[in-house]
Amino acid sequence: MSIEKLKAVPTFEGVPEDQLQWLLDHGELKTFKNKEPMFQPGDPAEYLFVVFEGEFRTYIFNDKGKKYMDSFGVNTVSGVLPFSRIKE
Repeated sequence: MSIEKLKAVPTFEGVPEDQLQWLLDHGELKTFKNKEPMFQPGDPAEYLFVVFEGEFRTYIFNDKGKKYMDSFGVNTVSGVLPFSRIKE
């Protein structure tokens, strides 16, 4: 991973390089197989996600089953962001 790769993400446009370097130093690059869950229902919202390849989809699970909620493609940022409204 590189600062240049992060700069290609529109959300990070204009972010100073020292802050992008902080993300690189404290982040973790993970690869998921097709249909492999990134997290489970009930898991606390703890992480920032950046999609560099492919996409991930989110679903709501209830007593009626699984319902598609949204999808996130290449160069999408989601999860816990600074000043995020996500609550555990």
